[in-house]
Amino acid sequence: MTIVCAHRGLGPTRPGGRFPENTLESIVAAVEQGAAMVELDVQITQDDVPVLMHDDTLDRTTSGTGCVSASSLAAIQALDAAVGTPLEGRGVRVPTLAELLAAVDIPLNVEIKVADGGCRAHGAEQVADIVLAALARDPHAGSRAMLVSSFDLELLRVVRARDAAVRLGWLIERSGDAEQWVAQAQAAGCNALHPHHTFITAGLGELCIAGGLQLNTWTVNDVPRAARLAALGVRTIITDDPALLLGESETV
Repeated sequence: MTIVCAHRGLGPTRPGGRFPENTLESIVAAVEQGAAMVELDVQITQDDVPVLMHDDTLDRTTSGTGCVSASSLAAIQALDAAVGTPLEGRGVRVPTLAELLAAVDIPLNVEIKVADGGCRAHGAEQVADIVLAALARDPHAGSRAMLVSSFDLELLRVVRARDAAVRLGWLIERSGDAEQWVAQAQAAGCNALHPHHTFITAGLGELCIAGGLQLNTWTVNDVPRAARLAALGVRTIITDDPALLLGESETV
């Protein structure tokens, strides 16, 4: 059975959207819709706290500006995290990873973001240590399935070197050779491969099965496409609209 995983809660912050991405409000709403798993993004603050944030900067999703890595947790949590949504001005704030872990007991896909360019203030080793320390304090660790994912394969290698048990997934956003993907993921100690849905083929599904890798994909908001992907061996589908896919669960 294919797992329906809610993307940043109920999808990216966008005009007309009901919920702001990567907030407790959006994630709780996704759980209430029946999502079996939630995907979220993590960035590191200036004072080394992992917070739920997709972008390197605060500009798009909050009332603030500048790099996440150049702002303290206190400064970030003083901002409005619901800009451009119906919840703007109602006290929605950027949650820490620890707050999210305490708030919901549901399987999670924690995507670690490594800031680029001028916003990069933490190396892979430091990022790995900060995130793993937060996950180690998860009050639901005994019952929660956890997957740590990233586009940064070197970061995943570092995470694996520090934790032999955590499940890892490598995100892939560019086309490439499927055999090389599988080999690289295996060499890095990954448990899963997360290519964009346009890269999924029957051959890739077979390679993942043979290589002992779970095949997951993103971001699918179309029921027929989700059904085709499930038939190709995709185990987890990340979506902005879990209710849509779950409403057609007999075909997914």
